[in-house]
Amino acid sequence: MSISAAHAQSMARDVLRTVGIDVASTTAVVLTDGDVTGPHPEGYLVNPGQIEYAAEQFTLATGLSVDGDALTDALPWKEA
Repeated sequence: MSISAAHAQSMARDVLRTVGIDVASTTAVVLTDGDVTGPHPEGYLVNPGQIEYAAEQFTLATGLSVDGDALTDALPWKEA
């Protein structure tokens, strides 16, 4: 399943909110493989594992299925 970049951003904010991470609609959710997460000049940094966990919790809380892998594939990565 392919997710558009705009839909991925909206979906990521929704699932992250489920686990207590509130990302403003004007801030991009950006993946990182580093240890530092949170607000950053490039956007709000999260690890892929955070997205996958949040997607699982979102599904449990709402009954709506979210594919964490597809969502991770659609999000941008922080430039090295």
